[in-house]
Amino acid sequence: VSALTAQRHNERIREGIISPKAHVNQLNKHASKVDLAWLVKWFTKLAVETGEVVPVRVHTQRKVDGVAKKYYSSDKYIMPPPYFTWERLY
Repeated sequence: VSALTAQRHNERIREGIISPKAHVNQLNKHASKVDLAWLVKWFTKLAVETGEVVPVRVHTQRKVDGVAKKYYSSDKYIMPPPYFTWERLY
């Protein structure tokens, strides 16, 4: 893929012209089997027990009166370890 093609697609995504349709897990059998409330509790417990505190900087950009303004926020998040597998979720 050429650089111009990638740039064009990135611009379309930023403008919201290309976006995936929300399927709300109607046809996704694997996602519909996961108990979401249990999953949130499990991730929270995992992060507290074995996670690391990581400083995270979030960048957002909003247009106000046609002028793009950049906002930065910093916070410390607890990140779960990367070595857990999907077998734990089912």
